[in-house]
Amino acid sequence: MEQKMQKLQTNIRLGFGRQIGFGLGEFAGQFFFSFWSSYLSVYYTDIVGIAPAVVSAIFMIARIWDAVNDPVFGNIADRHRHKKFGRYRPWILFGTPILAILSILMFHVPDAAPNEMKIIYITITYILAGMAFTAVNIPYMSMQSTLTTNPQSRINIYYGNGSSS
Repeated sequence: MEQKMQKLQTNIRLGFGRQIGFGLGEFAGQFFFSFWSSYLSVYYTDIVGIAPAVVSAIFMIARIWDAVNDPVFGNIADRHRHKKFGRYRPWILFGTPILAILSILMFHVPDAAPNEMKIIYITITYILAGMAFTAVNIPYMSMQSTLTTNPQSRINIYYGNGSSS
């Protein structure tokens, strides 16, 4: 039996529902990041009892690491192509559960541990969660440029993402 390869048609207009769905995905990503930004520092300082200067230093180190990690990971995601799922989808599918687990772990600092161990735990979980966020968000945002070559659909997708951020 002969199987015909179908050429991927990318010059199609995406329907309104798909455009909204794509924007909702970005809304979820920004919700995660906003939640971290708003409550994590308060949790670490007021509940866990870590000095604000230490928490700020951890966050700064993580952002510096992100400045290095994000372009490297973007390059990896662009070069990797899974036979079944394509270029970006595997990162989203497999990275999301890891991101969820690390998000929970960030808010479950061991109470009985000494402060030094808490600081190490916070640093590791926060940096790993940032890397997991990168592993999900960069492929997600990169995927929108591969969905269609239709200029109006691309504008609508980018507009939907900007509206949900």
